[in-house]
Amino acid sequence: MCDNLVSEEDALGFSDFRLNRIRIQKNTIGQPVSETEQTRIFFHELTHWILHQMQHDLESDEVFVENLARLLTQFINTKK
Repeated sequence: MCDNLVSEEDALGFSDFRLNRIRIQKNTIGQPVSETEQTRIFFHELTHWILHQMQHDLESDEVFVENLARLLTQFINTKK
C-alpha cells in the first residue's frame, strides 16, 4: 500500500514489472479509496501483471483487464 501513488504515478494502482510488485493507493484523507476499490485495483493490476508474464496481447486491453478485475472483485465480495 502506498500513500502517494496518485501524486507519483497519477494512478490508484501500478504494476511494476521490473520489480515484480503491485502498488495500491491507500485510503487517505486526500485520496479516499474504499476496501472494495482497493480489491478491484489489485485485481486490475494483477491481471496486467499476469498477462505481461504470459506475453499476451490482452495486457494493454484496459476494457478486458477492468472487466476481469470487476468480476473477480464481485466474486470475492459475494463469497464472504
